[in-house]
Formats: sequence, structure tokens, C-alpha cells
Amino acid sequence: MERSGIGSFLIGAGIGAAMAMLFAPSSGRKARTQITKAATDGASYFKKEVRDAVLTAVERSKDEIARQKEGVTQAIKRGSEAYRRAVS
Repeated sequence: MERSGIGSFLIGAGIGAAMAMLFAPSSGRKARTQITKAATDGASYFKKEVRDAVLTAVERSKDEIARQKEGVTQAIKRGSEAYRRAVS
């Protein structure tokens, strides 16, 4: 699978958000809650992006397989016709 910039961006954004929460002036419990929420939101977004990318790849693959199948079918048909003409 081709690696895109979105994954790197999300990882960087997550690390930056976590660092900001750790160094922000707030209580430990509040900071941990904010980090957990940010990580959960980021993971949900990333899962959606990956799912969408996989579904797109599957659809493209299905389309390509259908095109290839049609090409093979046409080649077999032309070969059969050529054989029949040669034998007749």
C-alpha cells in the first residue's frame, strides 16, 4: 500500500497534541483525560481514512479485473473464430 502524507501528518499532529497537553498548565487528571480524548478522536479519524482508502482500492481492483476479464473473453472469442475459419 502506498504511504501517504496524511498518515504522517496525523501521527505528527497526535504527538504535538500530546506534548501540548503534557506541558499545558492543567491538572494531571484533566491532562490525561484530554490526551485520551485526542488519541481516541485521532484513532477514529485514522480508521475511517484507512477504511475509505481500502474500499477505494477494492473498487478499483474490481473494475480492473472486469476490464481484464472482458479482454480475455474477447481474445478467446477471436481465437475460436480464427480456428473455425482455418479448419473450414
